[in-house]
Amino acid sequence: RDGSTLNVLHSFTNNAGTPTEPQNRNGVNWFLTDMPQLVQDGSGVGITRIVQDTLWFDADDGDYIARFFFREKLSVANAGTSDEVFTLLLPSGHRLKFFGFDSGIEGDLQGQFKSAIDPFGHEHLATYDENERLVAFTMELAISQSSSSSSFAASFAADPGSVGVYAGSISYTYDYYTAGSAAGRLQFVTLTINGVPTRRAEYEYYESGDDN
Repeated sequence: RDGSTLNVLHSFTNNAGTPTEPQNRNGVNWFLTDMPQLVQDGSGVGITRIVQDTLWFDADDGDYIARFFFREKLSVANAGTSDEVFTLLLPSGHRLKFFGFDSGIEGDLQGQFKSAIDPFGHEHLATYDENERLVAFTMELAISQSSSSSSFAASFAADPGSVGVYAGSISYTYDYYTAGSAAGRLQFVTLTINGVPTRRAEYEYYESGDDN
């Protein structure tokens, strides 16, 4: 996400349980790298971006245990309430938060991406529209003009005036078809840097055949 690439790869699975409406926005059981989400399969929970790399965890007395050998950790807070949130801790120190599956959470938000937290604790929120569709994800940045090292981050956190910085933002916006057979499905993903649209991916759907 450094602005040099726009990674919006689609992948397909036929083993993700019953498709939910948010999945249908990308085609039945199709997943998008920049729209990670949780899926349930029995007592298991999977984190899906690329289907072949889904991370599966099994519930075990309130904890979630990795089904296979990987370093990511999954935890849940406020389980069984409308504030239920799953957090995936990555080896890099980044955290991804997801809405839980409690019945008090809007159906279309259940399992969907909520926010990302960088290793320094800055939380970047996803924005959803009135139909619970992801429409934007923005990251506000503070970047050294002369260094990209962790020492800069520590110096900036301690005394922002002590280093030269460049403040900016990177955002992804998501647009959906409003009419026709593809109405409600993803149409565009646009990468915007400092308010300037930089790259865009466009999706078209077959009007005949099965729902995939």
